[in-house]
Amino acid sequence: MKNYIIEIRWAFIFTVASLLWAGIEKLVGMHDSNIGTQPVFSLLFGIPAIAIYGLALLEKKQKVYNGNMSWKEATVSGIVLSLFVAVLSPIAQWAIYTLISPEFFPKAIQFYTDKKIVTEARAIEMFNIQAYMKKGITESLSMGVITSALVALIVKTKNPKS
Repeated sequence: MKNYIIEIRWAFIFTVASLLWAGIEKLVGMHDSNIGTQPVFSLLFGIPAIAIYGLALLEKKQKVYNGNMSWKEATVSGIVLSLFVAVLSPIAQWAIYTLISPEFFPKAIQFYTDKKIVTEARAIEMFNIQAYMKKGITESLSMGVITSALVALIVKTKNPKS
């Protein structure tokens, strides 16, 4: 675990950032009057997410690899970060939908059924804490791996010394 202390710390930073983002969403009405646009607004979290991955990989490059990091090393570090983010994701989801915005799921179910986007049964299946916890884990892993590989292209040393 000592080898991954940087990734663990940045996973906590990522989790705090996602909680802050959820708070911003709630403040600007994405969990209430603008709930229909919340999925699109949530995509904007990709900007701070990429920045967090970049800062984490830069720290790893400087502190562990003495400024000389290959794409593979950066990608592996990012994937490890993604694993820790995925482990913390259910806790973040619980905090968001229990503490920050407990009314989110009932309002989402009502919005999507009132607009006849999905049936009530499907909305109930989609908008609940268990579904969002699973979604959080899978998105953390899938988007984390992709983000890691892309950010590693920027962070890597051009001609790493072997």
